[in-house]
Amino acid sequence: MDKQVQRFYLKGLHANTKGNWLLALQHFRQCLELDPTCAEAHYEIGMMYYKQGNHEIALEHMTQARDYNTSNVQIHFALGNIYLTSDQPAEAIKIYHEIEQFDEEPTPALYLNLGIAYAAIGNKEQAITYLEKSISMSPHNIEALNSLGRVYYESQEIEKAKAIFQRVIRLNPNYPGGHQMLGFVYAQEEQWEKAIHEWDQVLAAFPNREEILHQVGRALGKLNEYDRAISMLKKALNINPDNVQARIDLSVMYLNSKYYEHAIQELRMAEKQDPQNQIIKQLLADATRLKKLYG
Repeated sequence: MDKQVQRFYLKGLHANTKGNWLLALQHFRQCLELDPTCAEAHYEIGMMYYKQGNHEIALEHMTQARDYNTSNVQIHFALGNIYLTSDQPAEAIKIYHEIEQFDEEPTPALYLNLGIAYAAIGNKEQAITYLEKSISMSPHNIEALNSLGRVYYESQEIEKAKAIFQRVIRLNPNYPGGHQMLGFVYAQEEQWEKAIHEWDQVLAAFPNREEILHQVGRALGKLNEYDRAISMLKKALNINPDNVQARIDLSVMYLNSKYYEHAIQELRMAEKQDPQNQIIKQLLADATRLKKLYG
C-alpha cells in the first residue's frame, strides 16, 4: 500500500474505532481516490454500509474488495454474509464454497452460514450436514444449534427438533430463541400448558413480541381460558392492528365466551381488512345468528 494511501487508511480505521463513521468514510474514500484498487478501503467501506443496513452499496464495495484481493478469506466471508443478509442465499453459497476451496481450515462460522444459506433455499439435507459440521467443531454454539433445530422443525422431525431446543435451553436458560421454538414444538404436540410456559420466558424478555402474544392467546383458547386468551390477543392487536388472523382468533374467543356483539365488531373490522376471506364471512354470519337467538 502506498504511504499516502496508508496514511488515509489508518486515519479511517482510527475514526471508525472512535465511532465517527462519516469521518472514517471520508478517509477511506480518499484512499480510493489515490488508489481505486485498494481492497482494504473497499472492504472497510463495504462493512460500514453493511452495518448501516445499506446492502446494495455494501455489495458494490465488497465485490470490488474481493476482485482486488481474490484470496482473502475475511473479504470473501464478509461478501457471502452480505449476500445472505440480502436474501440472496444462492450467491452466498457460491462465495462460501469458494472459501472452502482455498481455506485449509474452514471455521464453524463458515459451516454455520452454509447451513443457514442452504436452509434458506430449501435444501434441508445440505443444511443439516453443514450445521452438524459446525456443531461438531463448536458444540456449544447456540446459534448453530438453534438453526439446526429450526431445520428439523420445518422438516416435521419434531422429536429431533425438541431434543435440540432442550439442549439449547440447557446451555443457555435465558436464550429466548430456544424457548420460542420449544414452545412451537409443544404446540405441535398440543401440549398447550408447556407451550405457554416456554413462550412466557420469551415475553419476560420481550413483552411486546406480537407473534408470541398471539400464540399464547391461541394456546389459552385451546385450554378454554377464554378471558386470558382475549387479553393476550388484544395486546397483540394493540401492537399490530393489521394482524387479521389475531383479530379472527379474538372473535372466536368472544364467540366461545358468548360475547356476540364483541365478536361481530371484531369480525366487521377483519372483513374490512380482508374482504374476500370466506372464513370471516362465515363467522360473521354465525355471530349475527347467535346474537339474534341469545341476545
